[in-house]
Amino acid sequence: MLRRWLAVGLGVVGAAAVLVGGVQWTPRPATYRAAVLELLAQREVAYATVQVREDCWPAQQCSVTAATTTAATVLVWHDHARAASYGQISCYDRRGDCYLDVAALRIVRAPLRDLRGVRLLPQPLARVVEERMTWVRVLNRRR
Repeated sequence: MLRRWLAVGLGVVGAAAVLVGGVQWTPRPATYRAAVLELLAQREVAYATVQVREDCWPAQQCSVTAATTTAATVLVWHDHARAASYGQISCYDRRGDCYLDVAALRIVRAPLRDLRGVRLLPQPLARVVEERMTWVRVLNRRR
């Protein structure tokens, strides 16, 4: 009976590992434009063309607050002639942890997938780990 439960447990863990691995290996967008197009396709928004202008990288001149930086301006053209919706991409980390705002399309703080790949930890947990590692390094230098 114990062997049966161990076999079932290992099977469930193996299936979960395969599913997580499959999600981890999905191709990530290479540019902000590709990430915006992916989000618009998910929300089934009709558009003629999309323009994304990166405003701030590498300069840090357009900081909105200490934590947020506006990374790009987004224009979603509904037809080629005249109608466009304006928005912005705000990031909490350089080229990661980004959100799209296009008020005319009722898209508010929609998360974009990271451009640089999959994080091993969620952003708040990654900050805590980084703080703890800095503390450990300081302690090691004192010795």
